[in-house]
Amino acid sequence: HLGAGRVRAAEQICLDLLALIETYQRRCQQTPSAASICYTLLGRICLEKGEAETAIQWGRKSLALNERRSTPDTDPLSLEYLALALVYNGEMEAGERLFQRAEQAARGISTWWWQMSTTLALDSYLDREPLESPRVQAQLRAAQERGAEIPSQLQARLLVKEQRPQEALVLISTTLTSLGDQPSSMRVRLLLQRALACQALGDEKTALATLKAALDQAEPEARAFPFVREGEPMGKLLRRALAKSISPEFIRKLLVFLDAQRQRQPSHPVEALIEPLSDREQEILAL
Repeated sequence: HLGAGRVRAAEQICLDLLALIETYQRRCQQTPSAASICYTLLGRICLEKGEAETAIQWGRKSLALNERRSTPDTDPLSLEYLALALVYNGEMEAGERLFQRAEQAARGISTWWWQMSTTLALDSYLDREPLESPRVQAQLRAAQERGAEIPSQLQARLLVKEQRPQEALVLISTTLTSLGDQPSSMRVRLLLQRALACQALGDEKTALATLKAALDQAEPEARAFPFVREGEPMGKLLRRALAKSISPEFIRKLLVFLDAQRQRQPSHPVEALIEPLSDREQEILAL
């Protein structure tokens, strides 16, 4: 369901499983192994809905459960999805450390999984940093050196960021044609890259029409993450769409998420300050 873009159906299955897990815990006084993937996927679903803090809570719960095992890094998915949420939330260093652990764990499973873990980290870093940043460039080189097959939605994203919108449009058109009527979560992302490419070319009419198609698919499933992770270029397009009364309720929600993401900064411990903030100073800063 999640791979097909059916977020609500995926969430319901996870919640049903969560109820079974809690019943098992009460009866047997132990946590079943199925809990780990349940927590991992609930975190990923919350992130898709734009609920970063809740996503991180579920991800940390899954990671804590895995780390009680004798071989804690045998589940790269829990590491990857928590890292994805942390980076999105502005916690770059913590996310990068988990991605590194995930890549090492994935390498022990298969070459394919190792390569996919590498490209997922690259895609995630682009949520918070420009293409030319050292972290993004290092991850891009790593993907190339490992012969990773870069997913079409990430290829299109890279082309748009490299200011090669025409090439991006060709790739997107080919990929969407190959998908046909097959349900896929990547369809919304491809449509968003098409909208951004058209915006870069000055074709606002097509950009807004494509954005509307993406909104129509994403809104019923509450999929905020694909929009918000594109930052200000998407914010600009969303505001243009709002001015034309396209999906106003959903767009206002997306703009709130965008504003919150823009204000997030990597966290630093209070001890790093010359003089720690008082409780009152921290309260004022939070306000």
